[in-house]
Amino acid sequence: MKLIPTLIFVSYAAVISNNSAFAECIFSTSRVWAKGITITATTSGKTCAAGEVELQIAKAAEKPQYDIAYKMQDLLTFQDAKKDDAIKQSLADWIAEMPNFKTAEKLPAWPASLANSGDLRLPKDAEFAFTPAAKITRNTYEALRKAKAPYFCFVAGMEHQHCMGLSRAGKVIEIGDQAFPG
Repeated sequence: MKLIPTLIFVSYAAVISNNSAFAECIFSTSRVWAKGITITATTSGKTCAAGEVELQIAKAAEKPQYDIAYKMQDLLTFQDAKKDDAIKQSLADWIAEMPNFKTAEKLPAWPASLANSGDLRLPKDAEFAFTPAAKITRNTYEALRKAKAPYFCFVAGMEHQHCMGLSRAGKVIEIGDQAFPG
């Protein structure tokens, strides 16, 4: 009889230990994007230096239309964030609306003569070109530009940001990557 309570205690203690080990870098922030869609960013991990950051785009109470996670150390936005307040600010900055990237009409034109081979650069010879997502078609890309569709970009590495668009029907669409000097 004494063995069972001891085992339960040990199991319970292990669960508490595992849960508390991941409670050291838990922060979250969100903002409304467009058409009732919210962008949420959340950190997790034993420490923020070894933690992850997740981005979700979803309508309230619905399954996310887009969900991706990165190691914080791999994103330029979090490079100088070492303390809680800096992590929180970096998280908010990561999903903030950028004045130059509000709507898709600012994207470079996609000439009809160029096919999307997965490494298309627009403009073709630009140093910091835009690379359309491998799955996006020219028609969808140009329709988003023409409609001045809501547009959101977030830093997805040390020298590029990943950009999303929102169709008239409220569907989140991966548009591509914008290079920037890192």
